[in-house]
Amino acid sequence: MCDMCNGWSRAEVIDQHRALIAQHGWSAVSVAPDGDEPSLTYTIGLFDNRRHPEIAMSGGGPRHAYDLLAPLALQILDGRQLRAGDEPLSGLPHRTLLIAIRQPKKLVFAQEVQRRRTGSGRIDVPGLQLVWSNLDGVFPWQQGWDHDVHAQRLIGRPKSFVPPEAA
Repeated sequence: MCDMCNGWSRAEVIDQHRALIAQHGWSAVSVAPDGDEPSLTYTIGLFDNRRHPEIAMSGGGPRHAYDLLAPLALQILDGRQLRAGDEPLSGLPHRTLLIAIRQPKKLVFAQEVQRRRTGSGRIDVPGLQLVWSNLDGVFPWQQGWDHDVHAQRLIGRPKSFVPPEAA
């Protein structure tokens, strides 16, 4: 269950994430599913500590998303730079791809934590979305996607993508 669902104030949630960022260099927040919308889990602190876009994942549930985001966050803190178009994870039953987030304001807590830290209201923390394919390697915007359209919500914009086998 989410912290705010358990009665925490917005300020308490932000303070908790600021403390985790100070201790570990990053944190993650999950926004519970809402109606047909799947959960959204994203990092906080990567931009502040490494000037790297935050990484978000829609669907799959908060625990699964965290398990995929955590190794990426640690690699970024160690200096890895990820960009839209990268396939950052291997050894999974499905492919993953990073796409640029069109509206980084959707990463509400990342924006609020950064504004509180800097005292500025004009910072838009950039983001990348980690998108997952079906087991055939097909992404949601490609022909052959056979999952429910609500399995993951695209908040990013895919670049023109050519599968490796067609390149």
